[in-house]
Amino acid sequence: RVMQLAGKHDFDTLGRDLQFSWALAYNTSSQLEPDHRFVRGIYDIDSGNYNALPGNPVVPEFQRYWRELYDQSYSLRTDFVTDLFEESDVKAKLKFGSFFDYSTRNYRADSFTYNRGAQNNIYPNGAKPGVPGDTWGDQFLYGNLPVGVDLDGIPNNGANNNVASRLFIYRQNAPETYQASQMLASMHAALDFDLLPGLNVTFGARLESTDLKVQATPIYLYAEERIRQSLLSNEQLLDPAMTQLLNDAFNGNPTAQADPRLTERSRAAIATQHLLPALSVNWDITEHTRLRAAISRTIARPSFKEISPVVFQNIETGDFFVGNRDLQLSSIMNFDTRWEWFPSPGSLVGISFFGKVIRNPIELSLGNDPNTGITVSKYVNAPEGRVFGLELEFQRDLSFITPELRAFSLGMNYSFIYSQATRPVFLDNLGNPIPSLFGSSRRLQGQPDYIFNFNLTYDHPDRPLGGGVFLNIVGPQLYAVGGLPTDPDVFQEPYSTLDLGLSYKVTPKTKLQFRAQNVLNPTLRRYYNNGGQPIFSTRQTGVGFSLSLSSEW
Repeated sequence: RVMQLAGKHDFDTLGRDLQFSWALAYNTSSQLEPDHRFVRGIYDIDSGNYNALPGNPVVPEFQRYWRELYDQSYSLRTDFVTDLFEESDVKAKLKFGSFFDYSTRNYRADSFTYNRGAQNNIYPNGAKPGVPGDTWGDQFLYGNLPVGVDLDGIPNNGANNNVASRLFIYRQNAPETYQASQMLASMHAALDFDLLPGLNVTFGARLESTDLKVQATPIYLYAEERIRQSLLSNEQLLDPAMTQLLNDAFNGNPTAQADPRLTERSRAAIATQHLLPALSVNWDITEHTRLRAAISRTIARPSFKEISPVVFQNIETGDFFVGNRDLQLSSIMNFDTRWEWFPSPGSLVGISFFGKVIRNPIELSLGNDPNTGITVSKYVNAPEGRVFGLELEFQRDLSFITPELRAFSLGMNYSFIYSQATRPVFLDNLGNPIPSLFGSSRRLQGQPDYIFNFNLTYDHPDRPLGGGVFLNIVGPQLYAVGGLPTDPDVFQEPYSTLDLGLSYKVTPKTKLQFRAQNVLNPTLRRYYNNGGQPIFSTRQTGVGFSLSLSSEW
């Protein structure tokens, strides 16, 4: 639910025109995920059977999840604009204002699993349902067992009465919850003036305050040891005394449960103030060419999910995501230069050079426990990152071929990106640095080597039918960095997506739209960067279809 109230007013103050605009907004949303059911096992292609994971996996084969999330947000924005030097030939404007936002989140997850007794296979005899009308539930609870044999294979004189072998649901962990709030407040001011004819300069700054707080359930409530440990810092994880303290708390030791080193791990807080200056210059070199340049400082905050010390399981993959309460804000210096040429109305040729220098970039990290097979991902801060790139852009209708093609428009965009990040230094329990097996630097997570976009659209002002084809090609990139010095990074191969869209104007203000997304449905392949480049995952995201009707009045 979204509610917004906005206004714009003009005043004559002290002989000057003053424009005042404001906006007040309230947003609330919820996400309810009832009764997700997850089955973990191994499928034998030769026999067609499903079997339990080998050994004694700490992650149960059968799990059920209930999750709910509630968000609220209140915001207020004010902006003032007034002309300076009204009696002079110099055109200048003073802009100033403020922004306030307060948002909250309440999250709860309930996870359950089944006790399967002494049964070694996920399904009785390792067989999948083969009887017409038979369901997985029949197999889980009783199955097609030989007469006189119970679920655990123990003879029972023809009666299925071995209660210990049946599947009973029980709570896996205590309810997993967190409550989070974030208050943002800022004031900004800028001076916009024409230094020379065709040369515009804007200089300003924003003073911004961030106050983020999170309170989650204790980290020792999780039944799986590897999951509990993932909520520690990397330094604590390498300290045997700290992991023993965590295990003691899980086993009910009240002294360990009250230890400040553990209680602080269930809380997160960020309270900072930043001065963020910015300078931009726009120069209209000729009637059809323009040069832009800008430099600014910005920040990037972790989201509630990224910083809240709670475990989330990805239902599709079975992997675990944990929030990292040690995350810090990223501070970013941005540089951008762009040359533009407008050969005709609505057409564009552009060349851009851009760069970013990032302190504490937030990156996706991933670790795999070879003993349990559990994959855990979380966001971490790298010490420093850099990104530099070149972008080429073209947009034009096809009337230069023939006037009959004016309704068709062609667009292309290509970006070449170079990035680098410094790996964090890990210390053992004696304070000695642990060198990474994969070097002291690498590319920045999430930055592809290149991006190419192509689109061909049709939009005729006198005809109701329109449409377009949209192609996107993303180059290889670092999908996730290794969590510890011994963990390999995960890379992602290039992939392409193709979207198709059609629209029909039912009336001048009513439009019917159809969209087919990812019609190529490519296989997304990710692999480790250690010897042999073993596969991390392969998946297809699927094809999506949407139909919408919109109207304006």
